[in-house]
Amino acid sequence: MKKMMLALAVVLGFMVAGQAAQVTWQQGSGAFTDASGNAVAGVALLFVAPVDADAPTLTYKDGKLTTTSGTYLGQTTLGSDGKVTKTAIALTGTWDSGTITTDGAYGFGSTVDAWGAGNSNKRDFFMVVFDSNTISDSSKYVVTSLTGKNAGTTTGNITVAFPGKQFAADAWTSVPEPCSVALVLLGVAALGLKRKIA
Repeated sequence: MKKMMLALAVVLGFMVAGQAAQVTWQQGSGAFTDASGNAVAGVALLFVAPVDADAPTLTYKDGKLTTTSGTYLGQTTLGSDGKVTKTAIALTGTWDSGTITTDGAYGFGSTVDAWGAGNSNKRDFFMVVFDSNTISDSSKYVVTSLTGKNAGTTTGNITVAFPGKQFAADAWTSVPEPCSVALVLLGVAALGLKRKIA
């Protein structure tokens, strides 16, 4: 009887281990288009952040991205039809104790700590779409979001399906170089100093 119980425990252990959770990133309804109605095709990055966090603001230099908020999970591209290709981002372990495996692109880490399951562990997801399939060739990006998503169980999946939308011309943000941002901040600081002295 003890051997049978041990064998059953081992089988159950393998079954639970085989139920690796993941974040499934896919297209919702519709397609992504620009202000003129043309399909947007470019590289898209997925970020996760606590509920009600600010949308990511990005800078790019020397093949690396930095962000003001959110944690990078992975990338895909929007097809010529302006739709997200389905991408699975694996979780090693469970949502209670494990890591999410990213591709480690653009200088971001290759793993992210899992944040838990259930209604008390909701997260906001942001998709950042660049205007080119290569970030180094991009001049601008746009951000869209899904709020309050969570895994129902510790081995459950989170499906992140962004519905298509039309991005207005003024929704796009220029991709700033860190050095140009520093120069702008330096100029603002100089103006403040000048006013203080006067």
